[in-house]
Amino acid sequence: MKRLTSVALAVLILLAVNSVLQAAIEYIEWNDGASHTIDTDQEFKRFKLDDITSPPNPGTHLNLISGGNIFILEMYNNATLSMTGGEVLDISARDNCSITISGGYASQVTTFQNANVTVTGGTLEYASVSDNSVVTFSGGTNNWFTYASRGGTIRLDGTGFAVDGQPLSQGDNVRDLGLTTGTITGTLADNSPFSTYFTLDNGNIIIVPEPLTLSLLALGGLIIRRKTNR
Repeated sequence: MKRLTSVALAVLILLAVNSVLQAAIEYIEWNDGASHTIDTDQEFKRFKLDDITSPPNPGTHLNLISGGNIFILEMYNNATLSMTGGEVLDISARDNCSITISGGYASQVTTFQNANVTVTGGTLEYASVSDNSVVTFSGGTNNWFTYASRGGTIRLDGTGFAVDGQPLSQGDNVRDLGLTTGTITGTLADNSPFSTYFTLDNGNIIIVPEPLTLSLLALGGLIIRRKTNR
């Protein structure tokens, strides 16, 4: 009887191990230009979003809602990611890809070739932006490191920003102030505290002007245009 119990227990253990191995998908690629959703506990070691459909290539879209765990996510050709939950360790985006993070956890995002990232919530630990890409923080948490190079831009939407205690004004570009490294702190638009170490290598960190400032700038431009046309 004891032997039968031991055999049954061994079988159950093997079934459990096999279930775990099957749960972790080694590689998957979606390139059909359609929209897909991950909302269950599923683990992916490497995930690729692409679009090989005929032009104009609308881009394959992924909704990461909850439960999903992706080790490496690669994005190409107008692919889009909407992340409201789940976890991704490493995201690379290029070719005009777009990412929105409003929840969940992303350890690292690296952008190239006009990619765009908007962070309104959740956590993004590390952001590297280059090749005219833009990463905008208006909420959530970023408390480790940001790096901007080759024309890449990090935009900070909020108030009270400073670099190593030196106050910044709305509309300031940290690069224009001769600052290439340091710690930038402030409060994002959702009232989340912001503090991260940064390095600039021909990149930009811009404090987003308040809406009133933008309106005044637009009005000033309109007045100048009218005077020029007279």
